[in-house]
Amino acid sequence: ILCSFVGCASTISTAVTRPAEINLSQIKNVAIGSFLDLTSYNHRYDSIVESRLTTKLIESGRFEKVVERQQLDLLQREMNLSLSGLSEKETALSMGKYSGAQAYIYGTIDNKYYERNLEDDYIKDSNGITRVKYTSDEIATYTITFKVIDVQSTEIIVMKTITQTVNETTSAMENVPAKKTDTMYDTA
Repeated sequence: ILCSFVGCASTISTAVTRPAEINLSQIKNVAIGSFLDLTSYNHRYDSIVESRLTTKLIESGRFEKVVERQQLDLLQREMNLSLSGLSEKETALSMGKYSGAQAYIYGTIDNKYYERNLEDDYIKDSNGITRVKYTSDEIATYTITFKVIDVQSTEIIVMKTITQTVNETTSAMENVPAKKTDTMYDTA
């Protein structure tokens, strides 16, 4: 009997929501610190992560104030602080106090992975001429650890590691498609 009821039951669609990856509901003002790229000496991706995070936090409309790294650097120079003797937590406390931020967000780029698979396929066109179609499958992955510190106590509020993967397939006739490494990491 139960199988009959289950088989005849109508379906109901519901929206599934999930909590934010990092909950900062009590924080109104944040400062963005540095994201150290542990995978290379090229600091280009450090600034990309910082910039993307700043943009997303501002676009969210959730925070009253978002202070970015460039502003913190200016504030640091004005205060004549030297980072050489300060830990990231001590920097957070000093910067938070003078910038009005309640939380300081910083982290590391722990892993970057890129792979490209290139295939060629021989196709006859409408004139009977054999042409080569190249297909490029690319995958780029970032793993980033975010740390959020309460600037009053310097306690870590939350620490979260997030992995983001981007796949892209492109094809072209007679020419190998250009690699999209940089734009894929920019998107991730």
